[in-house]
Amino acid sequence: MIVLLKVWQWRYKVYALLFCIFVLTSAPASLLTLLVKSAAPNLLLGEAHGSFWQGEVAQAAVKINGGSLYLGKLQWSIQPLSLLLLSPRVSIKTETAGQTLMATAKAYPNGSVNLSDVRGEVPVSIIEPWVPVLISGQVFFDFDYIAIKENTIKKLQGAINLRDIIWRGGDVPMPLGNYQAELSSNAEAITVNISDQNARLGLEGLVNAMFSGEYQMELTASAREGLNPAVIKSVAWLGKKRGEGVVVIGRRGEWK
Repeated sequence: MIVLLKVWQWRYKVYALLFCIFVLTSAPASLLTLLVKSAAPNLLLGEAHGSFWQGEVAQAAVKINGGSLYLGKLQWSIQPLSLLLLSPRVSIKTETAGQTLMATAKAYPNGSVNLSDVRGEVPVSIIEPWVPVLISGQVFFDFDYIAIKENTIKKLQGAINLRDIIWRGGDVPMPLGNYQAELSSNAEAITVNISDQNARLGLEGLVNAMFSGEYQMELTASAREGLNPAVIKSVAWLGKKRGEGVVVIGRRGEWK
């Protein structure tokens, strides 16, 4: 009797699993968007098309601190086996005028999420609803991985490139050049190594953001040939002059 009971319980679990697979296989894309909306209410999704495993929405946006970050068309593709292994793996792509994002996300039972092959581009102006900026240009990012747990970045490795940056803090727009930030992390902090690529406004230095909440920033800005003197004068308000056309920007404080 006990053996028969165990066999029945095993068969019941198999049947239940096969039923769930059948339901998900035939489920529309709207089922996934419904689940996402309940889990992430700040993510705004339009009408969905396709299936649970592979679909898209024409309009997507993220609500952040009273503003909205527009993502445009959002597409996804879920690996079925990863769902059965309780570690869902989904490939994501968003696209709209002037900006794209591609990434692969994998979630784990402990609540952590790993992002890999994170690549894309956005205009600098995308942050203007939250932070006033005096420059324009395009931002390109390429991260090998980003590990997230409890809504906090725990580990990352990648780079951010700012291209065709133009200073718009004066009467006449002033081309500055291209810049790069290499990002890495250890058990204590995220380190950002900033450098320029022969830009008219030279910029180099380090930013360390400690997981404990503190940050340290040491940057050096320098005027090079062809730079409008008004630019370095404006930058001087952020730090201290050190020699002709050189400004040192140092900051320490709390970031959270």
